[in-house]
Amino acid sequence: MLLRKISLIFCILSLAGCSSTNAPDPNYTLTITGTLKFISPTALPPNASVVCVWPSSSENYGSNGLPQTFGTATFDTVAKTFSVSFSGVPPSQSVTSGAKTVTLGYAHILLVGDDASTYPQRQFGPYNARILGAVNNTAVVYHSSNFTLSSSVFQWLNASQGYVVGTRVATTADGDSMVQSGSSGLVLTINTDTTGIHLPDVIPGFGTVVF
Repeated sequence: MLLRKISLIFCILSLAGCSSTNAPDPNYTLTITGTLKFISPTALPPNASVVCVWPSSSENYGSNGLPQTFGTATFDTVAKTFSVSFSGVPPSQSVTSGAKTVTLGYAHILLVGDDASTYPQRQFGPYNARILGAVNNTAVVYHSSNFTLSSSVFQWLNASQGYVVGTRVATTADGDSMVQSGSSGLVLTINTDTTGIHLPDVIPGFGTVVF
């Protein structure tokens, strides 16, 4: 899967138009904030934590069923708020082809716990982990390149390099269609039944993008 995604980025490199002079400077920091929404009364385990996981960085998932995490997160069950701060370049895919370079990675915002007796490990989206909740239809994206991405799937990233919050607006044959959204007011839905939550696939599988 990782090789397929890297191949996709090579396709972007070879088929995108060059435009290095108009590219904005990357923003290497971001803080996102939001509220916790309990669908039903839920007693969280003491070791529950908010994490951002980056599935585009590696196919080697940890023993807890999650890929590498990046970002400093806090949450408050009394105030029902959470925040995640990023600084620097996160786990991502970096590809160089001639004079063209691109770094592209994305993360899902999850609430996880390790109490197997209360929250059994289960399949949720691409993960097999003890997930108690997530931010629906939303991903944190890091993008940096010295050219303009021409694919309709990625064009929304061209206006703002570095960290961007993206929201899924539709799923098409080319993958999830995203738009840039704000970094505040996000809602992390907490429920033992997370079937209604969609984790967007920001980097579609190879062969599904029409350039």
